[in-house]
Amino acid sequence: MNRSMKGAAVFLAMLFAAELLAGIVGLLRYDGVMSVGYMLALPLLGLVQCGTMLRRGKPRRLKLFLALQALLLVLPPALYVSFKPVVSYEDAVRLVRDHTHEAGEIADENGKRYMRMTGIANPFIEKGYVISISDQGRIREYIVNPVTGKVAELE
Repeated sequence: MNRSMKGAAVFLAMLFAAELLAGIVGLLRYDGVMSVGYMLALPLLGLVQCGTMLRRGKPRRLKLFLALQALLLVLPPALYVSFKPVVSYEDAVRLVRDHTHEAGEIADENGKRYMRMTGIANPFIEKGYVISISDQGRIREYIVNPVTGKVAELE
């Protein structure tokens, strides 16, 4: 393999590694409400292809290989930007406090909670944030739609 092909493969591998890191950040920020598996799987596939190119040399169908690499590189960030939730868990807590005007303690002792929702017009989001507030001995639960930010009290 010539030096320019090797350099291109290393550069692509670095781009895919950065994209994989961004996918991990997305997973940590929106895990539970947003399915971000594609943000991990597609960059990993790109990294495997770059590794294969480094071992075997120039692919026979270079144009097809480059088109696939470009698709694997562009698709995850485009999907993420297009479909990411408007509301994070921390935003949901603020929205519930603003909606209820309650200053009670957040009562989610087991960590973040989520509940499956229907009617969300987003193919990557199927759950909402559940926020529990303890105020003067009673616990009230709310669900926040991560797409719209709408708050509703759970019965």
